Amino acid sequence: GNLEDMKELVELAKKGVIKPIISKHYELPQANDALEDLKERKIIGRAVINP
Repeated sequence: GNLEDMKELVELAKKGVIKPIISKHYELPQANDALEDLKERKIIGRAVINP
């Protein structure tokens, strides 16, 4: 997609029309682990990195 598509998705999420699938939460020091898990397809959906 492009920037306009992303803006539309954000608006739909704000309205509750769509809900992202969050598979796992990581703390900031685990950011590299999150990227590795995504690359290796160990998680489905999104990974959230908490500050």
